[in-house]
Amino acid sequence: MFLKLCKLVIYIGIMYLFGYYYAVITKGTLFDNFFIMLLSLFIIIYLFEWLFSKVKRKNRPEKDEDVDQEWEKVKSDLKQQFNVKYGNNTILVNNEYNKEELYINENLVDQNERTRWYHWLWSFYQLNGSIDDYGKTTKVKVKIGGWKNLNCRIYVDKELVLKEKIKYKIQLDKVERVDNDPNK
Repeated sequence: MFLKLCKLVIYIGIMYLFGYYYAVITKGTLFDNFFIMLLSLFIIIYLFEWLFSKVKRKNRPEKDEDVDQEWEKVKSDLKQQFNVKYGNNTILVNNEYNKEELYINENLVDQNERTRWYHWLWSFYQLNGSIDDYGKTTKVKVKIGGWKNLNCRIYVDKELVLKEKIKYKIQLDKVERVDNDPNK
């Protein structure tokens, strides 16, 4: 706030000096032209802005630490686990900021990791696995994702066994559960 007030006072002073003394200072020179006057005024303002940005950067490391802490908080809020029992088996889906993992009986079966910028264009991802129960193979399919909400659906042999939805506030400062009913 103090820095903005200083800038305002300096700009008012510059405008006063330019407006009041410009004709006297530039009489008979190249700067007598009105457009040259405007250009020189913009150059001076640019120089002041550059100097103020240098002053701001000295205080920036504290701000970056705050931003990093907030970013870590958002990442931890986005970290969710979905757990369901199916017969004698446990199906666990881990969702993190940049990856999804499917565990069946504590074994990692499938994972998806977003490493490129264009991976964020797809809002839903699918994880696949299978359960081997006494010689019978059962397919497990997980659909997870969403733009503003996190939707997780777990299918076992095309039967929906879990449907959960988590709604995020726009500021991403709080995670709020909206729907936990698997029958919807």
